[in-house]
Amino acid sequence: MQNLLAVSVLGPYAPTATTDIARLAADCNCNILDARITMLGSETAMLLLLAGTWNALAKFEHALPALTNRLQLTVHIRRTNGREPNAQALPYSVQIVALDNPGILRDISQFFLDQGVSLQDIYSNTYAAPQTGAAMIVLNIALNVPGEVHINALRDQFQLLCDDLNLDGIMEPIKG
Repeated sequence: MQNLLAVSVLGPYAPTATTDIARLAADCNCNILDARITMLGSETAMLLLLAGTWNALAKFEHALPALTNRLQLTVHIRRTNGREPNAQALPYSVQIVALDNPGILRDISQFFLDQGVSLQDIYSNTYAAPQTGAAMIVLNIALNVPGEVHINALRDQFQLLCDDLNLDGIMEPIKG
């Protein structure tokens, strides 16, 4: 059984933060299985999933506070387990582009929750439209659609939701 550690990091931008944390993980014989690193305003945010022996993860947990204190980062760590794969679930992606309005993510996530579909990954960002300068949002979502959910009906309901909310949305299978 693999030992896993979920790590979340938030703090002011530090050019070396990613390299320093990755170096610490490698020095402790931990493997970074999954990483999300982004700028949120002037803050750096990281989500990492590390794997290693119990001792390697303990060594990382023990050494991390000195590094994060130096870089003024806030860190949360939690031992975790791997996800159980669902052989019956179908991987789908959704992309939505729309005028940015409060509540879009709430409405989309509630829609999929109501359909029994699990959200696996969400990435969103805003930008100014090139010609008009209007505030736009792009949502990219990875879904796991249970085998018992009728895909055509789900797609039809998704398109109706997009029409109702004035969103441009696409839902398609993830090809592996």
